[in-house]
Amino acid sequence: MRGHGRHAVRAVLLTDESHHTSAIRPSSGSSDRSLGTVRTDRTLVDTGLKAGSRLLLWQDCNAALATAPPSTREAALEAGVLAGLALVGTVHAAGALARWRLDRRRVEAWGREWDLVGPRWGHRTS
Repeated sequence: MRGHGRHAVRAVLLTDESHHTSAIRPSSGSSDRSLGTVRTDRTLVDTGLKAGSRLLLWQDCNAALATAPPSTREAALEAGVLAGLALVGTVHAAGALARWRLDRRRVEAWGREWDLVGPRWGHRTS
């Protein structure tokens, strides 16, 4: 059974790159080549690269091209942002709950007052 993560694959650019999408194939040291298979695929690359340029790409467990895993810095940033959003969401939810309870108390107090004062309004003096 293959692994669940991504793994690095060395590839060679087949054409000069003037666009963002170009054909690539695994280089001689890649795992695909060692298994006796050579694939040609298309992926996004930097413009200005020349045919024969060596690239480091990533594949998923199905040998499909994948995005590179996040660096330690990117992962820490994403975790920090998610933790911040979780904190903000928790504070917002707590505030909404407190506001709901206070509103409910206020409406109940108004209801009790109306029960006392409301019947008097029906008897008007001239």
